[in-house]
Amino acid sequence: MMELLRSLTISDLKPFLADPTQLNTQSVALQLAVASYSPTPRPLLEVLVHSPHAIVAEAAQLHINWVGEISEDGQNAVEEVLKSRYIGQNDKLAVELLKIAPVPPCFLSEWVPNQYLIQALSNPYLPPRYHLQLLERLAKEPSLEPRLQVAEDPQTPLALLESLAGDFELAIRLSVSYNPSCPPELVR
Repeated sequence: MMELLRSLTISDLKPFLADPTQLNTQSVALQLAVASYSPTPRPLLEVLVHSPHAIVAEAAQLHINWVGEISEDGQNAVEEVLKSRYIGQNDKLAVELLKIAPVPPCFLSEWVPNQYLIQALSNPYLPPRYHLQLLERLAKEPSLEPRLQVAEDPQTPLALLESLAGDFELAIRLSVSYNPSCPPELVR
């Protein structure tokens, strides 16, 4: 059984700075702690990303000092890991978090009621990429209300507006035409 993750200080890293490969001789728990410690410098992470212990290598690969500030590549790396994990579905928790935090849409099962996804569109902490994923999901819904919300949202991309402009429901088509992001040629 693996020992609990211990807390570190910057002084705990000093012995490894001169020879980062010494980390390979340490316990998995210490390696994981170093890979999870936010000030860990890149030379130590370089050793840990090649660790034979998958959990250590993954933690190091997702470290901010390895992937960089949250950029497109960093977010993609994290999302790919999340998609490949079985995290179980706890829609109630995800929906509650969605009110105050950026929750990746992959945390929300297909059973989450549309009303919560619509509410999430107004979450100021939701990154634009998650906002777009929610818009795409809601645009495919068979019921009127979710598609109407997408048609009215000023952040809806042109491709979704074009798709909704051909919707069978008159209310959807009208909402697209009044969307401030809708180009005049699409209205015509």
